[in-house]
Parts: sequence; C-alpha cells; structure tokens
Amino acid sequence: MPGCNRYICPEAGLGLGTRADDPPKDAEVRAGRPRDGVDVSIRNAGGRVLSDEGEGEVLLRSEAVMNGYVGKNTDHAVFARDGFIRTGDRGYLDHTGRLHLVGRV
Repeated sequence: MPGCNRYICPEAGLGLGTRADDPPKDAEVRAGRPRDGVDVSIRNAGGRVLSDEGEGEVLLRSEAVMNGYVGKNTDHAVFARDGFIRTGDRGYLDHTGRLHLVGRV
C-alpha cells in the first residue's frame, strides 16, 4: 500500500502500522498505531511505564507474542513478566497514540 509504514517485531508479529486513512505524513515520521489486539508500552530502563511523549524502550503484547526461544535460556530477558516483549527499540507514543521510533536502547 503506497505511503504506508509498518513496524514489525519478529517475536510479536505485526504490531503497528499506518493506515490508508491516516495523513500521508504519518508514513514519513511515525511507525503508526497499534493494530487490533496489540498493546504498546513505553518503559524506562527500570521498567516503569512512561506517559505520552516519554522516550523509552518499546514493548509489545498480543496473542501472537511468542513465549520464549527453543534452547536459548539466556534470551528470556526479552520477555517481560506481564506478557510484553522487549523490542530493543527506543521511541515514544504521541498524544494520538502513534509510535515514533528514535533509535535503539
């Protein structure tokens, strides 16, 4: 779809994206809004949830999130206890609920 953007985390499936009815600029500066059934949480290094516009690590939760890696017990740090997965990406949610990515944690 022209002018659309997608944010995909392999461990969580498709998480966010711009939509056909979003303003064209959204695909240029934002990763988009969560898809139905996807929760997004922005957290600081200590795991505290940040409010709108607070920059931190992007975490995703949905029915599609995997619950671990086969044979790699050391990778469990990416899985939060509340069902969210840590993406390693740094970003923030704006006042409209759209994700902006700014780098890596």
